[in-house]
Amino acid sequence: MNVSRNPFLTWLDRSVNECLKYKKQIAFGLVAALLASGLVVGYLFFKNNANTSAYKDFITALKHYDGVVMTSQERFNDPSVKYFTTEHDKWTQTENIFNQGYQKHSRTNLGCMFLAFRAESLLNLGKIDEATTLFNEAINKMPNNDIKDYYKVKVALIKMDKNDTQGIEELQKMADTENSIANDLALYKLGAHYWNQKKFKEAKEYWQRLLVKTGGSQTGHSSPFAQEIKEKLNLFSTENL
Repeated sequence: MNVSRNPFLTWLDRSVNECLKYKKQIAFGLVAALLASGLVVGYLFFKNNANTSAYKDFITALKHYDGVVMTSQERFNDPSVKYFTTEHDKWTQTENIFNQGYQKHSRTNLGCMFLAFRAESLLNLGKIDEATTLFNEAINKMPNNDIKDYYKVKVALIKMDKNDTQGIEELQKMADTENSIANDLALYKLGAHYWNQKKFKEAKEYWQRLLVKTGGSQTGHSSPFAQEIKEKLNLFSTENL
């Protein structure tokens, strides 16, 4: 088994080294964040020493988040990889390091992301309510609407898993916000929700909106969801839907 280093972390390390070397010349830095069930992308800028310190600590915390669960016999001699013995150990340590990061850097531009990743860790520990509270707190602090919208979709899905009717209302709101970068994800998830409930007419409605919006109804390649949607819809005739 070959454990390759996360290229995102490699890029971040290199960027921080350059920032520390040329911090008077560099006006901003970029942080892009990507979610297990899905995708998270945003741009956060730093202009002073406090934000540079937060940036370094965020990289360290991400190495925990991206860590690998392996026994000591399975591990490779790769100092860039953070190893854990169990999933519980991984997420407990990861939650702790993001919590420490937030306490230290809450007033920086990265404060909201320390919160969001701490919430992700709590979610992996099964602490759903606590995670949801932190996600909402992080959303309120996020300066970037694109990041906000993806996390709004995530929170809506968590609520739907708990049979909270507010979740589907929030997801429908995102599906109706056409200028949102998370609009296609919301449309896909709503279609999947109704598909799993065997409400195929409703599923078709949301999925066709997604295909028309992205051009996937013609090419099948414009959306990462297009091919899956087309295959499922082809299982049923128009009469059945």
